[in-house]
Amino acid sequence: MNCIRQAWRRWRFPESYVLLGLFLTINFGTFLFSAPIPYSGKVAVNGANFDGAAQFTFALRDANGTVHWRNGADANTSIEVPVDRGHYIVLLGGQGMTSIGEGLFLDHPELFLQVRFYRADTQQWLHLQPDQRITSTPHALTAELARNALLAQLAESVKAGAVTLDMLSPQVLAELNATITRSRLAPGIRQDLNATLSAGVVSLANLGPDVLAELNATISRARLAPGVRQDLNRTITRNMLPVDVLADLNRTITRGMLPLDVLDDLNKTITRGDLPADVLEDLNATLSAGAVSLANL
Repeated sequence: MNCIRQAWRRWRFPESYVLLGLFLTINFGTFLFSAPIPYSGKVAVNGANFDGAAQFTFALRDANGTVHWRNGADANTSIEVPVDRGHYIVLLGGQGMTSIGEGLFLDHPELFLQVRFYRADTQQWLHLQPDQRITSTPHALTAELARNALLAQLAESVKAGAVTLDMLSPQVLAELNATITRSRLAPGIRQDLNATLSAGVVSLANLGPDVLAELNATISRARLAPGVRQDLNRTITRNMLPVDVLADLNRTITRGMLPLDVLDDLNKTITRGDLPADVLEDLNATLSAGAVSLANL
């Protein structure tokens, strides 16, 4: 066991950190969705590099020793890893391991990798010490990406009405209250405003269905504005008429002002056939003695 620890310590020399940094490269685009993390290690038994298949367990713990991720369901669930002349490579969260949650490094920025190796000759589990802290630059960048992604998700999940005017900064309020001038409009909008519409440019085909429906709708009294309905219902007196209309009403109508059909009616001879039945009946009535008095004249 002491021999294994010494081999592990030698692997932690400065030149070994370069190797660690290379194998801890993370795919930024997929890590947010629990992508496996490549990891490389070395194990030697009694000074000789181990060679062949071996059982390992992997766990991520914090500084207090609390385990936040394991490769399996419990501490005794192992995974078989091929070892070549002491060196092995695994995908933490892959190769049938428990996947790493997308918020693990965001919630716990300081994590240590804990590795155990099973010696078949002694049937013992050996803790390969010391535990390695994951401090690579890719991890730090990925944590920042995860943080930004989380903030973006929170921004999208804000419910309607949750943001009030009191929560806005003075700069945002100033923008909301600012007067929109022509200079602040986009060039395309200014061009539309300045365009001259010639006759026939806008046709029925250019109008939207809602506009066409309004044009074709039957205007009933209920659709008229209250002021319009009030005008239609009020009594028109002479004082409300314009001067020219009053002049027409007050002027003397002469024969020269009458239309031809009216003049024809005035000039034609009235025959008995033109008279209504009740008038003819009165003309044909027999007057008896005393029927006509001075009072009837």
